[in-house]
Amino acid sequence: MNVRTGGSDLSALKGLKVLSLSHVVAGPLAAGLLADFGADVVHVEEPNTGDPARHLGFARDGIYVWWKVAGRNKRSVTIDLRKPEGAALARELASWADVVISSIRPETLERWGLSFAALRAVNSRLIMLQITGFGMTGPRSGDPGFGKVGEAMSGVVGITGLPEQPMHSAFSHGDSVTGLMGAFGIMTAMYRRDNDPKFAGELIDLALFEPLFRLIEWQVIAFDQLKMAPERSGNRLGFAPAAVANMYKSADGIWITVTSATVNSVLGVVRLIGLPEAQFRTVVQQREQAGVSPSEPEARMKKHGDNAIAPSYNAQISTDVEAGMIVGVHVTQC
Repeated sequence: MNVRTGGSDLSALKGLKVLSLSHVVAGPLAAGLLADFGADVVHVEEPNTGDPARHLGFARDGIYVWWKVAGRNKRSVTIDLRKPEGAALARELASWADVVISSIRPETLERWGLSFAALRAVNSRLIMLQITGFGMTGPRSGDPGFGKVGEAMSGVVGITGLPEQPMHSAFSHGDSVTGLMGAFGIMTAMYRRDNDPKFAGELIDLALFEPLFRLIEWQVIAFDQLKMAPERSGNRLGFAPAAVANMYKSADGIWITVTSATVNSVLGVVRLIGLPEAQFRTVVQQREQAGVSPSEPEARMKKHGDNAIAPSYNAQISTDVEAGMIVGVHVTQC
């Protein structure tokens, strides 16, 4: 992401004060996005052990590389929130902050005197992002939450993978999207704070399954109005003119991603690899052709696709380490 302004200072959120009572991925990512743009983030960690993200994954020179990402641009402090003096210090920090981000269960915050009501008592214009597994109300409000559970509950896993097996993404998908949506929610609340003279604080209740559910909400209306439930179809899309959208292997063993989203873009790929254009001129025809065997486009890709591949390197390739890579076919619409 590139941000350009009229001046040299790119710290768009300079002066925004954030207290983070969160750990691992979702909450720290929301705080990190704000910190990346200049917000002053104070990250509260457990005494002695610190944030669990300090010890996740792999280390170099005794420092875990995940933490280098999760902890950047923040000021870390240790506070034992279980002790009354620790909770009192957290309330003092909340009175300083514009935003509080928490992934601690709401009933635990209530017990420690750190609920939204308690914090708003010391800061009437406070914005608080509360991340939970299942929301702050309802029968599972007190249950612990994990990103992968949120992914499954959102419906994303149910439509991802092969017909015989659903699949999760190979990264913290649910947590990461929750962090992104949480940061968006904070910015929306800040706009309201700055434009609503009656603003009296804002509590953002965000469950781990909700952001991904929002991103695939098309499946809800498809079932409601068409009585159609999307099925897993590998790399293809359930409801799109995706007759040639898939991954194919080139003659020299490189995986190629081919994608199309409109009638014209599908026709562009059809012309590129030499499929019969007359069979793909309309949305209906393209939907009928979506079941074509992957082997035919793959064979044509090996023959015709060499001059149309634009490399899209993975992390290893970008650091000049020998590895496999994914490449994409780019077709310009005219």
